[in-house]
Amino acid sequence: MILVQPNGKLAIWSSIVDAIVVYDATDEEILEYEAERAAELARSSTRRAIERVRAGLVPRNLHLTWEEALQQHVERHGPFEGGQE
Repeated sequence: MILVQPNGKLAIWSSIVDAIVVYDATDEEILEYEAERAAELARSSTRRAIERVRAGLVPRNLHLTWEEALQQHVERHGPFEGGQE
């Protein structure tokens, strides 16, 4: 949660650790902090997704094979020019 301090600077309260985790920050510093946090979460989530796909653990109804994706691409957009077909 972003808070405004009495001096006009910004702080972040974390409800996970019940503590102030950033203080005396500018608007830009808060933007950068939150952007980096979001990027870390996205990297972690994507790593897990890659591991599941490589292990074959993706539900069949939510996943395409390479061949199925190519077929759908060609049907909708014409020849695929991005590499292996």
